[in-house]
Amino acid sequence: GHLGYNSNVSHITTDNGKISGYSSVGGIIGSAKSYYHVRYSEYIDDNLYIGAHATISHCVNGNNVSTNKERPTYIHNFGGDELGGICGSVSGYNNQGYIQFSHCDNHGTISGFYKYGGIVGEYFMTYGVSNVTMIEYCRNYGNIILLPSEYEDRDNIGAFAGICGTFSTSSGSMGTITACSNMTDIKCEYSLASSYSTGYCGGIVGLNQGTVTQCCNVGTIRAYGWTGGICGYNKATITDCLNGGLCEY
Repeated sequence: GHLGYNSNVSHITTDNGKISGYSSVGGIIGSAKSYYHVRYSEYIDDNLYIGAHATISHCVNGNNVSTNKERPTYIHNFGGDELGGICGSVSGYNNQGYIQFSHCDNHGTISGFYKYGGIVGEYFMTYGVSNVTMIEYCRNYGNIILLPSEYEDRDNIGAFAGICGTFSTSSGSMGTITACSNMTDIKCEYSLASSYSTGYCGGIVGLNQGTVTQCCNVGTIRAYGWTGGICGYNKATITDCLNGGLCEY
């Protein structure tokens, strides 16, 4: 489901289930937003938001989460397909409106085409944040698999990782992913991987525009694009991290 404004979730465990869908699919939460529009009678000011800090903590997912292979054309054309062991997609606004994931574990297999991770598929902030820890002390034990796609003309599949697929913002810098670990393999089963990029693949994060610190990966990373033990494509800061897994191209 959808996590609404100013909500907290904690101590939820799921096990041995199967969840699939087209967009914003998660083992615990489908999508989460940490802001809402302020309304003046029937007029909506698109530039005015009220933010809130929400926390998702001590949750454990044991469900397998996958994309629906027969997805509609509009999902293919405009993205979608955000999958996460805990939450599929997250959107925030600024320091006053963000969501924190703390002490969450994923044990389910996450398999899809576009943006997905063991904890969060896509974490996006409209504006930059500072001194904010968004994902902390989370661990992934479930396999992360890039499935063969019926859309084999697609040059860039997206981003996939043990913790967070994409960690990005449209302006400024993201917050921090700290003390997280990926304990299992991340692999590509894309049928034309030898001639097509599979996008960004990392043990912790696929595409990073924030700070990743004190994180570790021990799983084998196997993909055909921008690939790294910690991060597939880094546009910001990585410090004090350890990779003990192989990277195979």
